[in-house]
Amino acid sequence: MTTQWIATHQSAWKDDSRGRGGSQMRNCRLLLFTHGKPLLDKPVNSITSDMVEAAVKGLWTKYPLQGRRTLEMFARVLDYARAKGMRRGDNPADWKGCHQYRFARVRKTERGHFAALSYEPLTLAGMDPGVLAGMDPPHAI
Repeated sequence: MTTQWIATHQSAWKDDSRGRGGSQMRNCRLLLFTHGKPLLDKPVNSITSDMVEAAVKGLWTKYPLQGRRTLEMFARVLDYARAKGMRRGDNPADWKGCHQYRFARVRKTERGHFAALSYEPLTLAGMDPGVLAGMDPPHAI
């Protein structure tokens, strides 16, 4: 099922210089085939929320953002399986209503905002100084 989902969606992924969705393909394979290895040999209609939780738990504990991405990727594949008639019912990898209660919330970065730079000392190489003088201060570069 996983390889079918990849084959169906890879043409929509942003191409790299060689005409392939390079980084997206690598990320997809990492998330599904490495972190999802415990689920690969299971029939798609037998996968439960407990199985998904067990597959993601160790990753979530150490790298919560990667764990969340993995969970989202599982959800996409399982939604695809449901659309193809290979499973019924709720998606066992859904965040809302299921895993949001099983895993700790992923905190946003706490670094805050950077202080704004003054636009006045900035000059652009090769740009006519008159161009900057004619701009409104909030829109200057």
